[in-house]
Amino acid sequence: MADICSMEEIRRICADVAGVDLAVCDQSTCQEINRQAYEIFRSTSPSAWQNPSKIESEIDGIIRDIRKLRQRLIALENYAKSQARRHAEKQTEQEILDAITASAGDTIKLAEAIRQFDELSSKPKELWVDFAALAHLEALEKALSRPAEMAIAANPPGAGRRPNRRAYRIAFAAARAFRDLTGKSPTFWNGGQTPYSRMVADIYRCAGIKADLRKPIEAAMHELSDGG
Repeated sequence: MADICSMEEIRRICADVAGVDLAVCDQSTCQEINRQAYEIFRSTSPSAWQNPSKIESEIDGIIRDIRKLRQRLIALENYAKSQARRHAEKQTEQEILDAITASAGDTIKLAEAIRQFDELSSKPKELWVDFAALAHLEALEKALSRPAEMAIAANPPGAGRRPNRRAYRIAFAAARAFRDLTGKSPTFWNGGQTPYSRMVADIYRCAGIKADLRKPIEAAMHELSDGG
C-alpha cells in the first residue's frame, strides 16, 4: 500500500518552495501555505485496497455494463417506456385518486388532491423514471472514475499500464501551489531539476509514489496554462 504523506510534511515542502520559515511567517502567508498544502494533501490520498487490479477490472466491467444499459434504455420503444413511467407512478396516482374520492364535500381537500394530480400529470421529463435512471447511471459512471483512478495508482507500474492518475493529480495540485506561492510559472527541464520538479519529486517520495516525473509534470503545466 502507498505511504501516507502527512499534512505537516507537505506544509514544509510548500514553505520551502515559497522561501518561508513557518515558525516566523505572518498570518496571511501561513494561511496561504496551509491552504495550498491542504489541496496537495487531498490529491495524495492513497488506496487501501489489497487487490487493486481486481477492483480496477471490476469497475471497468461495471462501467461497460452501465454504458450498454444506458444505450438499451435510450433505444427502448417509446410505448414501452411510457408504460414503465405509468407503472412507476401507479401507487402515487392511486393515492391521489383515493384522496379525491375521500374529499367529497370538502372543497379544500378536493382542491389539494386535484393540485397533486395535475402536478403528477405535468411532471418534468427529467423526473420520469427512465430519464432519472439514465441520469443516475451517468452520474454513477462518472463517480466510479475516482475509485478506478485509485486502483490504477495502487497497481505496480508495468508495460501497458494506464497513467497513474494519482501522480497526475499531485503534479497539477503542486503546479498550482507553486504558481500561487511563488508568483512564477512552473517549469521542467529534461536535463536537470527545476524548483517545481524538485517540489513534485519531494511530494512523490513523501507519498510513496513510483512514477516518472516528466509526463505528469508536462500534463500539469499544460492544464495550468489552459486556465486550470
